[in-house]
Amino acid sequence: MSSSGAFLNWSFVVYNNKAFLFNGRRQLDYFDLVQGKWESIITKYTPTSEDRKAGVTGSWPWPGTVTDSAQQVVGDKLFVFGGAHGKTSIGCNLFMELDLKTNTWRRLTGYVVPPPENDYSCPGPRKNAGSWVGKDKNRFYLLFGHCSRDGAYLKNEPHGSTEAYGFDDMWSWDIKKEKWRRERFPGNPPCPRTEFGCTYNEKLNKVIVFGGYNPSLPTTVLSKSQSFNYSYFADTFTYTPPDPDAPPRTTPLSSPNVTDSAEHAKWRQVLTRGFPTYRCQAQLMADDRTGKTYLFGGFTNTDFVPSRGDYISRTFGDVWQLKLDEPGGFFEGVNLEEEARTAKAGPWQRCFSCGDTGPWRKCGGTCNGRAFFCNSDCQKDGWKEHKRMHTCAKKT
Repeated sequence: MSSSGAFLNWSFVVYNNKAFLFNGRRQLDYFDLVQGKWESIITKYTPTSEDRKAGVTGSWPWPGTVTDSAQQVVGDKLFVFGGAHGKTSIGCNLFMELDLKTNTWRRLTGYVVPPPENDYSCPGPRKNAGSWVGKDKNRFYLLFGHCSRDGAYLKNEPHGSTEAYGFDDMWSWDIKKEKWRRERFPGNPPCPRTEFGCTYNEKLNKVIVFGGYNPSLPTTVLSKSQSFNYSYFADTFTYTPPDPDAPPRTTPLSSPNVTDSAEHAKWRQVLTRGFPTYRCQAQLMADDRTGKTYLFGGFTNTDFVPSRGDYISRTFGDVWQLKLDEPGGFFEGVNLEEEARTAKAGPWQRCFSCGDTGPWRKCGGTCNGRAFFCNSDCQKDGWKEHKRMHTCAKKT
């Protein structure tokens, strides 16, 4: 693209059939989804005295290109939180609002560069946080992310360390009251992570989280006597947000700094027979019209997936649909028996006969690889059942 140039770790947000590509510049590029061409707008910003105290030194809040920020559109406003830029590798907690009618920016909270002492009234500086907008369109939610302390350490920046830090918090911004609130984690939440897939499915009224990685949770491969500082994930979680119309909580909370808006919010882990392989930076999307949830792409450094040791790293171009066993979850027609015997388990295949997982060979018959077998004995044992279930025959 001639205007923004080559890019990495940027994302689009859609408003009025236009996909906006924010990267910290005054010129905001967008792709017109109707006309099929690139255009741009010039945005405006006037710093206030409070903005100066937050680290704005010139006439523009971001010193350089911004990557890894969290973005959401609510009504006619674009909200942007955090990310890294020219003066901080660790990430920042600058929270900005762009009025898409007037093309004018406004700072809401946070700092351009992390200050010496943290401000606990708002989320800390971070990159790659997940975000979504609540059902009532009045709350901007922020989940996890990480601060790249190792990146800051290499550049001799403040708060640097030899190890990154993955956040374990969830916050929400009240758009009307313009105030942050730290949220609790009821139920069975995911462990801290960053660069994960995250989307809000309005039809199901659920937030869906998949994969990502933890930058400070070690992985040990005993068979190879190797240990890594990172852990990749391939798990799936859903979060049912609190009902904005539900009555407020009546029981007292143990801490005045952490609140609940209702008692019905809950995290759950989704257990599936098969699942996409371990990865980060995958894109999760929910179709507002149908309620279908899709996952696309991502990558993994295969040092952390031992079965893929013949690659340095791997990018993915696969597409998955998540089907949930609940009303509106498109679970009709799912054959659980077949799923248990043929579904792909991350980077591994399941043996159709014994159920063991590994880098097994697929059937060479007319089923075109619907089943995998770990050895010739299992193939003999399971051939009749595989032939009946998948109408498979030997190729001539």
